[in-house]
Amino acid sequence: MRKGWVSVALAAGMVVGAFVSAHASVIQVFNRSSLPTTFDWNSFGPAGTVISTPESRPGGPGTVTVASSVGTMLIHQEGVDWHGNFAVGDSLLALADGDRSDSFIVSFSGAPVFGLGTQIQPASGFFGSFTGIMELFSASNTLLGEVTIAGNSTNAEDNSAPFLGAMSTTPIDHADFLVAVGFPGFPTEGDLAINQLSLLAAVPEPATALVLGTAILGLAATRRQRSSK
Repeated sequence: MRKGWVSVALAAGMVVGAFVSAHASVIQVFNRSSLPTTFDWNSFGPAGTVISTPESRPGGPGTVTVASSVGTMLIHQEGVDWHGNFAVGDSLLALADGDRSDSFIVSFSGAPVFGLGTQIQPASGFFGSFTGIMELFSASNTLLGEVTIAGNSTNAEDNSAPFLGAMSTTPIDHADFLVAVGFPGFPTEGDLAINQLSLLAAVPEPATALVLGTAILGLAATRRQRSSK
């Protein structure tokens, strides 16, 4: 039955074609409402926990694995050992202070994931304008698509960290998170923090497939209207 809804959603993605991007199977989402499953980083431990990557924990739809090219990652908590612009009490996944990595990877196994999102902020005490980037990949390491969000990093602890999310008609094997903050020699990097993941997995059909297909078609229609003006 799952194969049927995937076919419907893929057909919708084909209709969009170049109106979305070179990777027509991905659409960006800007809030958690369409991503009903939550994975919290406190599964790895309390604030101050050092993670030697890759390391995995069960949760959400299956198993979540984290990895970075610098090897280690840390669990923080907003308001305890992190003072940014997530909500106070949020568990966060980040690199160690001062580390700059070319990878900040979250991967999934055990159940297909068709959407994910999180709030994002640069690390290492950077405050100011930035761009958050999420690259989505299939199990064959094929790039499914990329979404970006502009943000302003502060220490207000007011839940204003921007939400970066996407849905895909192809299962997402892993996501690479990056930020661009204008550091010389580092156009993009993995020195960042994210809060809890919101996930869409093991999609019930046909309702969710129709929601995804309708969203893609609606985006295409909007962009056609804009291009005709």
